[in-house]
Amino acid sequence: GDNGVTWTDFDITDQSGYPNLQNSGNPEITTFNISSVAGGQSSVLVQFYYNDNDIWAWYWAIDDVRITELPNNSLVMFDAVHGGWWESYQTYGGSGYNYSYKPLSQMSNNPYAFESVIKNNGINPQNTQLDVIVTNSSFQPISIYNSNNILLSATAQDTFVCNQTFLPIDTGSYNFLMQGISDSAVTSIDTLSSVVTNNLYGRDDNVPDGAWRVGRTCGSMVLGVSYDIYSNDDLYNIQVHIDNSSVIGTHIYAQLYEIDPLGDPIYMAQSDDYTIYSSDLGNWKTISFNQPISLYGGISYLAAVGGYA
Repeated sequence: GDNGVTWTDFDITDQSGYPNLQNSGNPEITTFNISSVAGGQSSVLVQFYYNDNDIWAWYWAIDDVRITELPNNSLVMFDAVHGGWWESYQTYGGSGYNYSYKPLSQMSNNPYAFESVIKNNGINPQNTQLDVIVTNSSFQPISIYNSNNILLSATAQDTFVCNQTFLPIDTGSYNFLMQGISDSAVTSIDTLSSVVTNNLYGRDDNVPDGAWRVGRTCGSMVLGVSYDIYSNDDLYNIQVHIDNSSVIGTHIYAQLYEIDPLGDPIYMAQSDDYTIYSSDLGNWKTISFNQPISLYGGISYLAAVGGYA
């Protein structure tokens, strides 16, 4: 180069940010193709410049910077989903969540929809598609799905959606082996899974991920998780995981809200109080409502648990 006399800008973000203001993931891993400037040069200077767009005290923390030579053929896949998060939610409604437990009653109007983002991480263009193999719990293949082909230029990425959805007719565990394939490269396989149930609806893989206090001296709280309903059904109870740090003798309760897209959640029902026992610590507890609550297709609800100050 010319030892820093001339600089070429590569915009990492703009006034729209990632995508809100200047927020990013933690970490935010980003790749830029600088071949047009750095290719064939004996030395290259790199500098990072940050403008907070008048957002006071915002900053960047940059680490682990690498300059590497791109391979001729390489694909990477990320953000694979079976709930239609990227595009299919526009067809079936709701938010496109990956439900780890999904009742048959909700399946007909919201089948499994396979999507992912695939990136050409190499130099050569890649004619790419998404392939998905659906298996049973023993990993015996049941069916195969694929997307349309998309030609990805060097470092380009796109969202791939399988042309058909998977509609199971029986309860049981299913695995989804998802992979990006091109004429010259393949991605690693992402294995997702979901259980089709008679009546259990869940987003948590039956594994608690952290905990928070719903009752403390400074005030009570209500914590909830949203669920999309695709066919009319009845709700009988809510399961909640009781963290080991919970205080024995504390009273908690289950609540249900209807989600209002234009405002605050709308209160619908509350269970009787439940008292936490020592045997509950570290376990799931079912809190029942006094009577079944009617749920309606096309509506999203907030399944919640609350406590007292």
